Order: sequence, then C-alpha cells, then structure tokens
Amino acid sequence: MKMKITDVKVQSIRIPVPQMWVVHFGQTMDVTLVTVSTDQGIEGYSMGRAVGGAPGIILGQEVVSVAKNLVLGENPFDREKIWQKMWTLTTRVRLSIFALSCLDVALWDIAGKALNIPVYELIGGCRDKVPAYASSGVHSVVEEYVEEVLLCRGKGYRAYKLHPFGIPEKDVEACRAVRKAVGDGMALMLDPTGAYDHREALWVGRRLEELGFFWYEEPIGDFDIGGYAELCRTLDIPVLAAEVLPGSLYSLAEFIVRGAT
Repeated sequence: MKMKITDVKVQSIRIPVPQMWVVHFGQTMDVTLVTVSTDQGIEGYSMGRAVGGAPGIILGQEVVSVAKNLVLGENPFDREKIWQKMWTLTTRVRLSIFALSCLDVALWDIAGKALNIPVYELIGGCRDKVPAYASSGVHSVVEEYVEEVLLCRGKGYRAYKLHPFGIPEKDVEACRAVRKAVGDGMALMLDPTGAYDHREALWVGRRLEELGFFWYEEPIGDFDIGGYAELCRTLDIPVLAAEVLPGSLYSLAEFIVRGAT
C-alpha cells in the first residue's frame, strides 16, 4: 500500500504516580503521546515514557529532533526498513530504545487502521484471548500485599506478581503471607527488579520453590549473564531476565545460548 509519513508530533502529559510506585518514579511521571500522520489522513498513536521516569521533554525531544527526520517521507508499511534506520542510531547512543519503540508502535497502529484488522492479527494471531495477571506496586508493609492480592482475586485475576521491598527476608515474608491468603489456587510470581546479589537471589529462589511460585523475575541485574546462568542451573523455578537489557533482540541470543533464562 502506497502511503507517506507527513508529520510526527509529541505531547507530554504529567500524571500523578500512585503511592505504590513513588519509590521508582517519584510523585509525578511524564507520559508522551506520539502521533504519526500520513498523506492519506490515517494517524498512528503510541505512548511511552523516558527511562527512569525522566521528564517527558527528554523522550519528546528524541522523537522530534532525531527520529522524525528518519521517518518523514517514508512509507509507514516499511516498518522493518524504518526500524533498521532508527536502530543504527541507538547503537551510537543518539536515540533510545524508548523513542524507537514509540515510532514503531505508531506504525503498527497505522497498518492496522489502513487494513481494518487488529494488530495482533498482523503480527500473526494464534489465539483470541490470553490470561492476564495482576502486578503489584511496591508496598510499605506485608499486609498491603495480602489486601491487594485478595482484591485482585475478587476481580477475577488468577495470577498475581509481587514487586517486593528488595530485602530478601522481608520479601519472603510477603510471599509466604500472600500464598497463605490465596492458597494453592492462584499462580504467584516475584519480581524484585534486580535487587539481590547472587547469594540472596539463590536463597530467595529456594524459598519460592517451597511456596510453589510460578516464576522468578529479574532477581539480579540484567547485565549479569553468568549469574543468571548459574541461577538457572541451580534452581527449578523458571527464572526470567533481560526485560531492560540494552541491545534489544541482539543481546538476547547470548542469554538463550548460555541457558541464562
């Protein structure tokens, strides 16, 4: 389909951060709306935020001053060509993966609208529904995790992921309390967002196995491939990693080859 990108605009929106996420993002967070326009009147939208909850102007400037120049005049259906052009600049630290992703998602939105089909079918549909899980914030006391998981179960969620305190003994205390509250009928996961060292990660992993947790996400820093490989060899619980690893898909092969996730 012949079409041209004619403009890229950004709008940053400052929103209050729920108390459970203040520890990560502060009191407010900027979310940036990206709009990609075409010569056929179809617009694609996406939203993103800068790394670490940085002001929206940072992400917006990347999109407008760097990415926009790469996509103007291009056919929005040439997604792979455009992605590769932008990726070249990410390797030179001139464009973040957050800005690249905003453009890429907006292009998929244009394609779905132009063809009048949902994007999940464009990328290869396999099912018409997927299971959802509830994801906690970082609470101040164990009891708040218990209250939240019971609320989520009451809403129909069949799985719940804890973002804990980052203190191994206290984290396990929260995991035990949540498991006791919901019994064995709910899948539970833990994501300490890289808070542990190797010894702590192994100890917590063993406790999660005893509690029948479903997965163990990002216990140590994503850069530590060797540490993840050792955890995967030692633990039986599935260990998830590489969510925020620099290098996008090009860095993930090493995790797979080394059995690090």
